[in-house]
Amino acid sequence: MANYSDLILNDKTIMSWRNAVPNQEESYFNFIFTKQDKYSGKIKLRNLFEKMYSGKYKEKRMEECAAFIDEERFEIFYYNDVKTIKSRLDNIGLTLEKIDTIICDILDISKDEENMRFVTMNEDEFWDNELSDELSDEEEDRLLNKYYDVQKKMEGESLGFFPILRRIRAKLNEAPNQYNLFLHLTEGMEAVLSERKYLFSLDRSEYEKYLEEGPIHDELRIAFEKEGYEIEENIELYSRDGWWEIETEGKDRWIKKGDEKINIYEEIKFEDLCRNYELVPYSTEKKIRIERSHLERAKVHFSTHDFDLVYIRLIIDLEIAINKYWNRIYKNFVFSKKCNESFKESLKDMGKDLGLVDRLKFLLIFIGRKDINESFFDKIQETYDARNNVVHHQRKNFRTDKVYQSIKAVEQAINMLHDLAIE
Repeated sequence: MANYSDLILNDKTIMSWRNAVPNQEESYFNFIFTKQDKYSGKIKLRNLFEKMYSGKYKEKRMEECAAFIDEERFEIFYYNDVKTIKSRLDNIGLTLEKIDTIICDILDISKDEENMRFVTMNEDEFWDNELSDELSDEEEDRLLNKYYDVQKKMEGESLGFFPILRRIRAKLNEAPNQYNLFLHLTEGMEAVLSERKYLFSLDRSEYEKYLEEGPIHDELRIAFEKEGYEIEENIELYSRDGWWEIETEGKDRWIKKGDEKINIYEEIKFEDLCRNYELVPYSTEKKIRIERSHLERAKVHFSTHDFDLVYIRLIIDLEIAINKYWNRIYKNFVFSKKCNESFKESLKDMGKDLGLVDRLKFLLIFIGRKDINESFFDKIQETYDARNNVVHHQRKNFRTDKVYQSIKAVEQAINMLHDLAIE
């Protein structure tokens, strides 16, 4: 029988993991939960249902489990209310509207409700939810063609975790604010329980002869004690699937033969495994279309929490936009009869000598006559510095809110340059 970890929104299961738990590579959870949202410990089933469900469905589950509703059990889960989680996502730009815009920009599809549903559906979900005997043959063909067109586009592009974020965000938008988004991990943790921690090794040639089923040999027990692990006299040693097990009242010990060593391990208790599990380790049309990739790819890297790649992509796209507009301005001056030669040469030299942020200032303020607060350029400089720390010092850890602010600032800069270019 399979055990599941489930992401639940009252009576709806949004996602499931069979005989497993989500891992830190599923980094979209960093946008949804915080370390403070985790619970790991004993809890009565009644209190668990109070956090997991709402309204009539909660009453139904309470009634179904009435016979053991006050039993206490060990549970592990993450949860918080819909209002709080939507606010977290809004603060880093992950509204449903913005997620849909990013997906449509990358796939080059129209932003209609069908397309957005199809992005999040696997084939089984599509056949179960979109097709029925009531549809005409023409309508069924239309839906099939549209679904597989979207899927084909997705095969050729990288969307990161945006389809998953889209699925979760859409469900959150439909739910009452007082509902809890609940990631239930207990059953999934039970499926991955068999974890062992290495303790020490013994010489195989000296101790292999003592590995026999029955009461543990004194020489083997004394070897354990020398390493600081007390073993009771006459405790049983069992052979299990290529391992030797010592069952103690505390933690079970496991012995495995290596090529030259006998390695001793300690089984990690379920409660300890749960306490140590950390899912969340950290607390438009005018858009410029240079290469049609870097800014959009930066947003994909943002969804997968690859923040170092975000900064690299952002600065690549900003440099391309600045160089493109700078070259256009320079050519306009070169062919202008009103511009003297000395200014043309000065402009050419400035393009070589000025840094990225100063060239952006020159284009937006001097050429574009834009009234821009200095704090905007400070954010661009901060983004450029972060990119340099990635390239030259291999830095990878950045704050989520800072990364999002950098994306907004660079996108704003590129859009302003684009506006100037088409004026």
